[in-house]
Amino acid sequence: MRPSTWRPLRGVLTMGLWGLLIASGWWSHAIQADYMRALLRADGGEWLAGAADLGEVANRDPGLALYPAEQGYVLGIAAAQGEAGAAEAGSAAFERALAVEAAYAPWWANLAVLRWESGDEAGALRDMQTALTHGPDAERFWLTEGTFLEAIGDDSGAEAA
Repeated sequence: MRPSTWRPLRGVLTMGLWGLLIASGWWSHAIQADYMRALLRADGGEWLAGAADLGEVANRDPGLALYPAEQGYVLGIAAAQGEAGAAEAGSAAFERALAVEAAYAPWWANLAVLRWESGDEAGALRDMQTALTHGPDAERFWLTEGTFLEAIGDDSGAEAA
């Protein structure tokens, strides 16, 4: 291109890029605001409603594993407080997060505990093993695995853990 032709085109491209940058900022801010509202709702004791809101946020940005993981944490709290079905829903949320970021050991450990809470002992042990593979130095994971093994009567496995 000749310099005289390039100059007007360069201005149009620059303005277009700025427009895209501003639009992406608005989109990102809207998701972040909804995320914060969902966390505040959960923090206010509305665990299931906050978790549902977090699920909607996760649907809007499925490539970010944090949103379904936070939903799993909130549902884990709800399950610990006796909310029916919260452990199963929390497990599904952690599975969704791990589908995006599979090497994060704490999410595997949380998934294991929620499976245990749901009565899926084999799944809980499998997931805790995965957590230990990704985080072998996490003493709490070893303790949890030992607790699981002791609960199912595997005393030698519990001692080894």
